[in-house]
Amino acid sequence: MKELIGITIILFSSIFASLGALFFKKASASISFNPLKLIRNREFMKGFLIYGGATVIGLPAYRFAELSLLYPFIATSYIWTCILSVKYLNEHMNRWKWTGIGLIIIGVSVIGIGN
Repeated sequence: MKELIGITIILFSSIFASLGALFFKKASASISFNPLKLIRNREFMKGFLIYGGATVIGLPAYRFAELSLLYPFIATSYIWTCILSVKYLNEHMNRWKWTGIGLIIIGVSVIGIGN
């Protein structure tokens, strides 16, 4: 039961991390290495705060299960990122990308079952 709590927290955290990545992608259109411009870049700051929030949300999960079980579930952020990029950035997924997502799902499932 404790492990399920940890996995749920990590999955929730991975969704937030994907949202952060989405905002980082949007910010990249007008990125600058000038610290003042970077702080004023709203998309970058949203990504920074959301991605940081994902880390804070995920930290308590490590109390509930082994790292070797939980950490692979962070890989689901790749799945969420692909879904969000297709939906909100009009990116396209080809057969190889879908195959990769399928392999991630299989890998995470095997690790979960193996516990």
